[in-house]
Amino acid sequence: MEADPVAPMFDEPETLRERIARNLGVVVRIKEPLSTHAAFRRQVQDDARQAAQSRWHTPIFDKPLEKRRLRILQGLFYGLSRLDCTITVQGRETGPISIGVGHQHVWIALERAAQRRRSSDDKEVERLKFSILKGYGSTTERVAWVDTLGGKR
Repeated sequence: MEADPVAPMFDEPETLRERIARNLGVVVRIKEPLSTHAAFRRQVQDDARQAAQSRWHTPIFDKPLEKRRLRILQGLFYGLSRLDCTITVQGRETGPISIGVGHQHVWIALERAAQRRRSSDDKEVERLKFSILKGYGSTTERVAWVDTLGGKR
């Protein structure tokens, strides 16, 4: 019978944590960002241009849930940019998102959560789900978090 592995011990965990906090600084929540983050500026501009050119095109980023999603991603991206992480967003609807940390890439998704129940007024409650994915092109989640029904919007 094998013994459980021992958790690694690091000499200076607080020093590392303090250094990261100092480099990151304070990331504040911005209600309406002044400028779109470079990672998905093209998608937002293309969406606005298509809406201006066609009456049939419904802008993706005009919906309340998509605006909230955009604000969350912008806050995350601006914070990660301070730590020299690279962010790559692909697809028209800001589909696969890759965050480069050094030589490693972490694939994430922030999308509408599946609807399971309705609120007391019989109106659908829209929630977001943040997922860390197993890799490029994967929809398999390593871990995920979903909005709570009573959460602040």
